[in-house]
Amino acid sequence: MLHAFNIKNARRVLQPKASEHSIEKSEDAATSMVFTPLTFMTPGEALDSLEAFLGDAASLPIAGRGPIRHTVDLWPGGLLARSADGDHLTRCEPDLMITFEFEQGPSVIFIGEMKWGWSMPAADLRIELDREIEAIRRHDPHAVQVVFVISQYAYGPMNQVTLLTWKRFSSLLRPLAHRAPVTAASRWADLVCTFLERADQWGFAGIPQTYPLEAWSRHVAFWRP
Repeated sequence: MLHAFNIKNARRVLQPKASEHSIEKSEDAATSMVFTPLTFMTPGEALDSLEAFLGDAASLPIAGRGPIRHTVDLWPGGLLARSADGDHLTRCEPDLMITFEFEQGPSVIFIGEMKWGWSMPAADLRIELDREIEAIRRHDPHAVQVVFVISQYAYGPMNQVTLLTWKRFSSLLRPLAHRAPVTAASRWADLVCTFLERADQWGFAGIPQTYPLEAWSRHVAFWRP
């Protein structure tokens, strides 16, 4: 699909009718186009791809170990976390879960949340991420978790979460895209950078949203004589 988008100018994915277009479908299609190719890489190449844009957040929990296998799950099913009111367990579905296993030591699970063309309030995003962290901890309590968000609009810092805009994500992939000799990871990075540029994710990224936001409501917005 990356080739169809980049070369043949395909712009509609699984949308037989224009009326069926939605931001959610575009978001799901973009998530799949960007991260499904990691399924077909070796574990080492898939890890190189993640380290290219996550840096120490990815490499430190790996601690120099070589992965022996990996799985890429988009919108994994069967995960449960406490509901927003905390009274009961409800379904929880991260956009992306990539699990790396090693000969020794705990697995490392990368949890990815992608936002495409819209901005979720920072407080709501924090709640969503906390539920995903809880759900995956229930699924594998011994795994180390690495959490990241990629969005068109910028967010302020969040504890233990790597926050990137799509533009920043693309710029971090550029060195991998130009690495020689060509590998599956470098070819993936090149295709993704081209896709993001042509998908027009370079607009104004917005004033970073911070969490929590409650303090802003305590100040007078305008001075009156």
